[in-house]
Amino acid sequence: MRLAPILALGLMLSLVSIARGGDASEPAADPVLEPATWRCLGAYWVIQGDANKNARVDVSYRKAGERDWRSGPPLFRVARGASKDKAITIPADGWLFAGSIIDVPEATEYELRLKLVDPDGGAAEKILRAHTIAEPLAPVGGPTYHVVPGNGGGSGTIDNPFKGLAAAEQSAKAGDTFLLHAGTYDDRWVVRRSGEEGKPIVWRSAGDGEAILQADFPIGSEGYPPGHVIDCSGMHDLIFERLSMRGQAYSDLCLQDSFRITVRRCKLDVFLYGIVGERNDSGKLGGFFIADNTITGHQPFPATSEQWHTIGENRGIWLGGQGNTICYNRVSNCKDGIDTADCPTPTVAVDIHNNDVSNNYDDGCEMDGSHRNCRTFLNRYVNSLTGISFQPVYGGPVYAVRNVVYNARSEFLKLHNSPSGAVVVHNTFVHFGPILHVSTGEASDNCYMRNNLFIGTAGPAVDFDLPMTNMDFDYDGFGGFTPGTFFLRYAKVRYASPEEVRAKSPIEKHLVVVDPATLFLSGIKTPETAADYNPNAPGYAWTTGLTVYRSEAIDLRLNPKSSAVGAAEALPGFNDGSQEHPADLGAYPVNSELPHYGPRPERMPIR
Repeated sequence: MRLAPILALGLMLSLVSIARGGDASEPAADPVLEPATWRCLGAYWVIQGDANKNARVDVSYRKAGERDWRSGPPLFRVARGASKDKAITIPADGWLFAGSIIDVPEATEYELRLKLVDPDGGAAEKILRAHTIAEPLAPVGGPTYHVVPGNGGGSGTIDNPFKGLAAAEQSAKAGDTFLLHAGTYDDRWVVRRSGEEGKPIVWRSAGDGEAILQADFPIGSEGYPPGHVIDCSGMHDLIFERLSMRGQAYSDLCLQDSFRITVRRCKLDVFLYGIVGERNDSGKLGGFFIADNTITGHQPFPATSEQWHTIGENRGIWLGGQGNTICYNRVSNCKDGIDTADCPTPTVAVDIHNNDVSNNYDDGCEMDGSHRNCRTFLNRYVNSLTGISFQPVYGGPVYAVRNVVYNARSEFLKLHNSPSGAVVVHNTFVHFGPILHVSTGEASDNCYMRNNLFIGTAGPAVDFDLPMTNMDFDYDGFGGFTPGTFFLRYAKVRYASPEEVRAKSPIEKHLVVVDPATLFLSGIKTPETAADYNPNAPGYAWTTGLTVYRSEAIDLRLNPKSSAVGAAEALPGFNDGSQEHPADLGAYPVNSELPHYGPRPERMPIR
């Protein structure tokens, strides 16, 4: 008589057990380190279960041999289906977690501790040993040869130098250094010899005057020249230092399908592309170290709508692959400043930092095509159409941390083409026009923003008139909005005031209102425009009418009396905020020194 209730109770308990099992988490595999870079660590971990999405992976790290652990940002939960990396197996009930430790000392060994925490069960802990790379150095003890312009001959001695690059390269082997003496080395150079890991071949200016590599190609049927000043396609383990490159060419330096190449303290006079490497047939693209270069294009700024549409695509640096460091460069007067690339082998673990990027009539930086653990941080982007683009990113996290963007004509952040996984933390954005808006109707998903400053001159503080899901935006500061019909729009809902946003909106519940007139200690204000500036008139789209500012004059450090001081959320790994010492909004903590942007001061040639 009581068998049916007992069976029903057993079935119910069984269903509860199954449900709890689905909510509990467990590792589906061991965590994996990403390729090492100079100043960052990255990892990912595939976790199974967690149907109710309340698990997390806490991260801490320490230098090898130290006792105490430091907290880093927790791993980021990648949206299901967003990752396009076919090399990672994610079960149907699994999640990809990934994340980075950003801006740590170079050439240092670390322990990285990952702790899976889930109230429903399934705790796990793993410790990985990671190592940031050292800045690549020239080999010690190898032979040194001398080169002068010419068309063949010579033995490479100071008294009888090789005449021309082709003659020099015929004898090149791993560990050799070639000193290029002053003069112009004409015609394209297709590099044929690679070095070895730890024994690169070095091509360096001799220091007795400018060593100029030049090649000019006719414009082809596609509307651009087909060749490269230096073509390193398929090569590896090379160093180029203190050289000048110029000419009517598709690129000054082509790194297609190449790896472990260093370009340092060179001057590139750019016709279309400065440094390009976005083709990846072998799957080995990456390991580039691009530092202290001056890359100057010929593109106009400001640019009219007609110029924007008729000038060919061009970029200062455009690199895909894995394990790249692009740092301390000065890039100006291209369409885009510094871009990642969408490659067949996923673009992963790419760092863009301490660059000074200006006068680019499209994007200051494009993280487009990045998959995960790519990072743009501590850069200065001045004078552009848009600031930082995520158009799209494939799951992420793809980071923008402590950058400054000043005088962007349109969007601070280009969240177009349905990105998923953009992480935007502690940046300062200032321009003339609407404040935080996105001009697309395409959906965005699973992005995160914290502790940024968004300063404009008109309109609502936030205007997200597009589909957005799983967005986590909060603790940002806004200034320069004008009273109107609404303060913030999100998911087609308008909120009339900061108070209503805090009470009812799903985002920015802890927003901060700041006064642009007193926000910055330097007294810098929002950018000015031409007297006849009219963004609604024909021809005034794009960057037409913008004032050109010197990037080195842009100082956006906070006034200690600003409401941005102490208003940030404490975020492990991103700031040192605590209840006793709260963090500040924006790129710079109050009373901090400015980072160094652009080429570092000269020093003795690296051996």
